[in-house]
Amino acid sequence: MSSPLDVALIGCGDIAVSQHLPALERDERFRVVAVADSVRQRAAQAASCFSVGRVVDDVEQALALQPDAVVVATPPHVTPRIAEQALAAGAHVLCEKPIAVSLAEADGLVEQVEATSLVFQVGFKNRFSPLVQRLHRLVTDGRLGEPLLIRIGSFDEAYMPSDELHTDRIQSFLEEGPPVVHDGAHAADMLNWLLGPPSSVSATAHRSRPSFPAPNYHCAAIEYEDGSLAKLEVGWWFPHMLAGEVHVYGPDGVADLNRTEGYLRFYDGRSVEEERCEEDWQTVCFRGQLDAFHHAIEGGQQRGAGAEAGRDALALTLAVVEAAEHREPVRYDVPVR
Repeated sequence: MSSPLDVALIGCGDIAVSQHLPALERDERFRVVAVADSVRQRAAQAASCFSVGRVVDDVEQALALQPDAVVVATPPHVTPRIAEQALAAGAHVLCEKPIAVSLAEADGLVEQVEATSLVFQVGFKNRFSPLVQRLHRLVTDGRLGEPLLIRIGSFDEAYMPSDELHTDRIQSFLEEGPPVVHDGAHAADMLNWLLGPPSSVSATAHRSRPSFPAPNYHCAAIEYEDGSLAKLEVGWWFPHMLAGEVHVYGPDGVADLNRTEGYLRFYDGRSVEEERCEEDWQTVCFRGQLDAFHHAIEGGQQRGAGAEAGRDALALTLAVVEAAEHREPVRYDVPVR
C-alpha cells in the first residue's frame, strides 16, 4: 500500500466534525496533518477529538505544510478564496457545497481547475448512496419512461432559539443567502444528474418569521425540454423538520427513495423491486466520497462531481431565487463560460 495522503482540513464546523473528520479517521489512505478554523478554539477541539497533530490559524499556515489535499468545509461566501489558494499551492481539493454564492466566483473556480491537472471534487456525497446510484440507473436505462415528474424536498435545520450556537450559525448562513442555495445544492445536483439542464424555472418563497434575514422556504417548478417536470422544495428553521422526499414518476414506472428508512422501491404496475441500505446514510456517502476522491488522485479518473457540476447546481438554485424574487419564470440557459 502507498503512503497515506496528507490532508489539511479548513473549517471545523458541524459537517467537518460530524462527518469529514470521522470519515478521514476511518480511511487509512488519508492522514489529517492539520486543521484550521476562524475560531481557533473550535479547531483545537476538533484536533483533540480526532488526534490531529497541528492546529493552524489559517489556510496559508496549512498550505505551508505542503499537504497533498485540502478539504474545504467553510461557509460558501469564503469557500472560493480558500479553494483557489489550495489549488494555487498544488493541492487537490475536496470542497463542500455550494462552492460559492455567485456564478462569477464559481466560474473563476472552474477556470482555475481546468488550467491545472489537480482534482477538484465537490461534496455532493449523496451521489455515493447505493440507492441514489440505483435510481440513476433506473432513469438512464429508461425503465421509468419519459417524460418524468420528480418531487424532491430537503428540510433541515430546525429553529431552536435556545441553542445560541446553532442559531448564530444558521443566521450567518441566511445572511449570505436562503436555504435553497445552501441545502438545496444537493437536490439541484441530483436533478442535474438525473435530467440534465432545465429549460425554465418558476418559484415562490416564504419567510415564516419577519425577523429572518432571508426566506426560509422555496418551492420551485422546474421544466425541461423533453417535457419532464420537477417540483423542488427546500426549507429551514421551522420548530420541527420532517423528512424530505424523492419520488420519480414516469409513464412506465415509479420510484420512491426513502432516505430515512433506507430503501428504494420501483413499481411498474406489475411487480415491486426493492433495494435496501441498512447502513447509516451519511457513513456510506462520506466513505464513497473519499473513495472517489482517492481514486481520482491516484488513478486520474474522476468519479465524483467536479467543479462544473458545482457551478451548475449553484446556477439552478440561483435561478430559483431569481424566479421567486421577480415572481415570474426564469428562462434557464445552459451555463456557458
